[in-house]
Amino acid sequence: MIHDATFDELMQALCSAASGIDVSLPDLRVQPRPLAQTAVHADRDLPPFNRSAMDGYALRHADLPGPLPCVGDVAAGQCASVTAPPGTCVAIATGAAVPDALDTVVPHEYTTGDRDAITVTATANRGANIHRRAADAKHGDVVLPACTPLGPAEVGIAASCGVAIDLPTGDVAVTLCTSGDEVVPLEQTPAAQQIRNSNAPMLCTLLAEHGMQAVHEHLPDDLEATIEALARAAASTPLLVTTGGISAGARDHVAPALESLGVQWYVVTAALKPGKPVRIGRLGDTLVLCLPGNPVAALVMGTLLVSTTATLWRGQPGPRWLDVPLQHAFTPNARRQLLRPAIVCDDIVSIPTWHGSGDLVHTCATNAIARLPLHGDTLDTGTCVQVLMT
Repeated sequence: MIHDATFDELMQALCSAASGIDVSLPDLRVQPRPLAQTAVHADRDLPPFNRSAMDGYALRHADLPGPLPCVGDVAAGQCASVTAPPGTCVAIATGAAVPDALDTVVPHEYTTGDRDAITVTATANRGANIHRRAADAKHGDVVLPACTPLGPAEVGIAASCGVAIDLPTGDVAVTLCTSGDEVVPLEQTPAAQQIRNSNAPMLCTLLAEHGMQAVHEHLPDDLEATIEALARAAASTPLLVTTGGISAGARDHVAPALESLGVQWYVVTAALKPGKPVRIGRLGDTLVLCLPGNPVAALVMGTLLVSTTATLWRGQPGPRWLDVPLQHAFTPNARRQLLRPAIVCDDIVSIPTWHGSGDLVHTCATNAIARLPLHGDTLDTGTCVQVLMT
């Protein structure tokens, strides 16, 4: 079981976990993607509220480093109605609405102490880990232009705005389980603190493009219900893909549920961004891929793991990474290898600006994933980086 797996370790673990599972995938049929018939507009601000990007504590930056008493909890899908006087903090889940008076979120792993005295142990910038309201798009903005090729990202963007797109179909039945009480079906009007389920149609499209037909189920934030749903999935399909529920929050039940069923973990976290909360496991003859809940992280890690799994099960070499020069200078990360949605055009790769792994809008019309080297020095224009065409 590997913690903070490198890219190479992640791929090796996936090969081990997927081996020996009897799956007959049809030959991959590469077909042109259909085009969006009309433009899709944001039907509200995206995100519609100041959204926590991490499990941790929401606080005032001026109160750092503490100690700060924790005076309440904000779960994803709940109203941010907790009152936090100066000098206090609240526990908050990924995807939850940040109370208006608080301006910074610090992850659990950068704190010490109990709820009576939370102390922050690392430097945090004001506004850290908060995905600001309307950072991705304002109400009425075009988020998906007409005639855009419809891949997984574009289907997910449309779904986040309440627009359904006919999904492609695959041949081999697999299971997809999304999670989170803050997530509502596409056809439902979300409350102010809720979001539509963009991960489900996005990942169903991804799986179908690789010959797999997803049976989708949404998991409530309840341990027993999660155990029952995942047990059914593992008994009926060779692949179980989940999103969310694998972090450190009190309502993250996917990993504990799978452990109660006897999963064998190969990877439990990765030193990648986005994609640190990712798990690879095996439950009997079912391969288990646990993706992050944030949509860009789910898209990136899903593309990487599903495409590799599909090639393994076809008995083919893994996906081909190309060396492509950067259109603009870019600064990687010295601690976690970056995997970014990118655009390859005329044999040059550009990496769009984003606002974190909740910003699905910026992935519109991307056609590749760029894998940046692990260091903190700026890469000059023209530097070649590894690219996976999607």
